[in-house]
Amino acid sequence: MDDLGAQEQAVLDLIAANPFAGQQDIATALGIARSTVAAHIVQLVNKGYILGRGYVLPASKRMICIGGAVLDRKYHAKKDLIFGTSNPVDGYRSFGGVARNVVENLVRLGVDTSFVSIVGDDETGRSLVRHLRDLGADVSQVITTTERPTAEYAAILDLNNDLVLGIADMEIFDLFS
Repeated sequence: MDDLGAQEQAVLDLIAANPFAGQQDIATALGIARSTVAAHIVQLVNKGYILGRGYVLPASKRMICIGGAVLDRKYHAKKDLIFGTSNPVDGYRSFGGVARNVVENLVRLGVDTSFVSIVGDDETGRSLVRHLRDLGADVSQVITTTERPTAEYAAILDLNNDLVLGIADMEIFDLFS
């Protein structure tokens, strides 16, 4: 939806507070002409903020995603892996967790989205929450705890990018209820 001007927003706020308010009542409350209110209402209908006659407002649509937020680490072997010794790898880090991934993609698609999860009171948890907040997700329901670190998953991949070993520290989710 388009951005609203100050008067349009004021008209919309009064209609939201009292959908049965008449144009003259709104004009008097705002100190503007009734014809100006009528013009604003036409614009609000055209922009989708009001649904036709009777000033019916559209329902707010918000997705809520509940689930994991994880730091994913992937290590791609540069040579054949030899167990019991150090192996050269290319390492990558990214934010993961199925619910977190869904939240990020919904927000990128313009969907109003809230995220409910739990992270550790550590740099990883703060970065993960900040990243989603900066994208526009509502992260006000993400719990931060000092009892466990933010969840992590690490994958070791061979030269063919096949998973050789996956390890996960997900105990933080035992605190999530």
